[in-house]
Amino acid sequence: MGLLNMIEGAICDAQISAEARKFAAKVQVGDVWYSVETYKQPWGDSEMLKEHHFTKKCKLTGQAMCGHRTAAAVWRAHGPLYLQRPAGYQTEDEYSESGSWEINGLAEEVASRSGWGARKRAKAGVR
Repeated sequence: MGLLNMIEGAICDAQISAEARKFAAKVQVGDVWYSVETYKQPWGDSEMLKEHHFTKKCKLTGQAMCGHRTAAAVWRAHGPLYLQRPAGYQTEDEYSESGSWEINGLAEEVASRSGWGARKRAKAGVR
């Protein structure tokens, strides 16, 4: 089964590379592309948009670049990407500004735990 898995992996990698090359040919400097990212959190997974700003061209390949990565590398790491913003998702900034990250009762739990630690330290004579 090891050989078949290797062959399947190579075929999958080739398909992803072909998609990444097609994507890189479409991207222009100045474009903003969006990907839907799943963030795993203790209180439940959340899906948010990540914005990819392509601001310059790579001198070696001529591809548009987002930060230090070429368009093809961004596709491999975050694909599929969308030129138009998908409806129903917030960006990370919008998510944090909305206060959705706050968990009901978490502040009280943290306060009670820190109070327990303070009582324990006082009982031990440590300040």
